[in-house]
Parts: sequence; structure tokens; C-alpha cells
Amino acid sequence: MRETVIGYYETWLSDAQGCSKADLARVPTGSVSHINAAFAYIDADTFDIIPMNNSNVSIYRDVAALKAHDPNLKVWLSLGGWDFSNNDTKTQPVFGNISSSSANRSKFIAALIKFMKEWGYDGVDLDWEYPAAPDRRGNAADSRNYLFLVQDIRAQFDAQNRGWGLSFTAPASYWYMRWFNIESMATYVDWINLMSYDLHGSWDSQGNWIGPHVYAHTNMTEIKDALQLLWRNNVPAEKVNLGLAFYGRSYTLVDPSCNTPGCEFKDPGRPFSCGVSITALNLSLFIFRVVEPRNCLLT
Repeated sequence: MRETVIGYYETWLSDAQGCSKADLARVPTGSVSHINAAFAYIDADTFDIIPMNNSNVSIYRDVAALKAHDPNLKVWLSLGGWDFSNNDTKTQPVFGNISSSSANRSKFIAALIKFMKEWGYDGVDLDWEYPAAPDRRGNAADSRNYLFLVQDIRAQFDAQNRGWGLSFTAPASYWYMRWFNIESMATYVDWINLMSYDLHGSWDSQGNWIGPHVYAHTNMTEIKDALQLLWRNNVPAEKVNLGLAFYGRSYTLVDPSCNTPGCEFKDPGRPFSCGVSITALNLSLFIFRVVEPRNCLLT
């Protein structure tokens, strides 16, 4: 069986200028089994699938066309993302509204199926950040309703008999993961994409307990703790994909001579010029690789 390696393509960078541009022609299709077009948005009123801010709808056609270069490649659509659920945005309550009733779920799924058929996608990845979380203005009912949404999508996808896949992203922190009915949801999806990256960054200075201290945006101890949350909730290891970011985070240090983990920073890192090698790294937001066997990260 082909190894599951999922690359997320940042659709908003297709029209970017300079070294931030993510050229589809340079996507290494032979190195991944799946490419997720990240992200598409959902219209707050109609529940139709729409391009995310500043994206051209043609990018979703162009990403799907990558299958012409690799007949084994699967192209999925990622819906949502962090900015989609930001507070004080029109889209912030959309996932909650969609999942809140059977009628709304049916309306959304009908629009989703229409998109899948029109653009030739093979699966959908739900990125709700985050259901029921107080700091994201979630509602207590989100946890239950998200499970209902996953159940209904699976039932409708199976009824189409097209082999469409379904996944969702899960946070690596207990603070957000506690609102997921993770064990029940896992039974209805092909896999869960664990966001085991961006664990730390300049945002740590914004009122949390960590404060303005330098730490890597990945951390094996914290990743192991996140995986334990899944194992304790009986999530099968073969349904977990580990997120690996193909980028780094930088800081402006308070004292340049203190440049080890735990040192204080005062600002994010200053931008520098970049070249071809960095452009290549910007082709994908992050890669997910399947975790197997269960103990591979715990020994």
C-alpha cells in the first residue's frame, strides 16, 4: 500500500509576488500521495464553497489538474483554517451554524457535493479551529454538533459511491482538543491530521503562561503528550497523520547573546531577503505523514 504523505498547498500564494509565490508547476507530485488545497471558505449565508480571501477560483481547478501528472495522486479540499474562525469575522460562526441543525448540515453537504463533482476532488479535510473553545467564541453544543456533521458527511459521501475521503485536523494541545468527541469522530473519517507544528512562536508573548521566551515551533515532548491524548481516547494509530512544517519561526532577541531555548524575545524575527531555495520550501504549508506503529514516537 502506498504510504500516506499529505502535502498542503497554500492556495493564496499562487498569485503572490516574489519569493512567496507558490508555483504549482514546482509541486513535487511524485513525493506525496495526497495534496490538500488549503483553503476554501464557506459562504456565511448560502453555505456554498467559495475561494478564501484574495484567491481566484481557478486555483482549485489548477490544483485538481495536478492529477494529470500522477494518476495515483489524490487531491482533497481543506475547508476553514485559523483565519476563517477568527473572532470578529463574518465567517467565525459558520462552522457552528452549519453543524447546529440537520437542515443546515444537509444544505452545506449538498453544496459540498456539488463542488466535489464540478472540480473533481477526491476528499474533504475539515479545519474548524476550534469547536466550543471559549477564546474562539465557541458554543458548548459545538462538540456534539461537530460529530453530527462528520457523521452526515460520511453518510452522504458513501451514498455517492465515488470513494470520496474525509478527514479533520486536530490540535496538539489539550486546551483545544478537549472539545472534540475525538474517539467517536475517528470512526467516521479516513484519518485525523494532528497539527504538531506551530506549538510555539512570537504569539507566546500574548498573555499566555509561556510568555516571551524562545522555543522551537515543534517539540517532541509536547507531540508525545498530544499523541497520548489520542491513545487514551482509543484513536487507532493508523488513523493519525503527524504534521511536519516545512518552515521555521524566528525571533528578535532581547539580548542577542542569549540565543538558546528559554531566552527572552521582544518581537518576531525581522524579514530577510530570500531566494530560489526558500521559494521551493514555500510550495507546501506542511506535510502530514501517517504514524505507524503506535509506539514509534513513544520509545
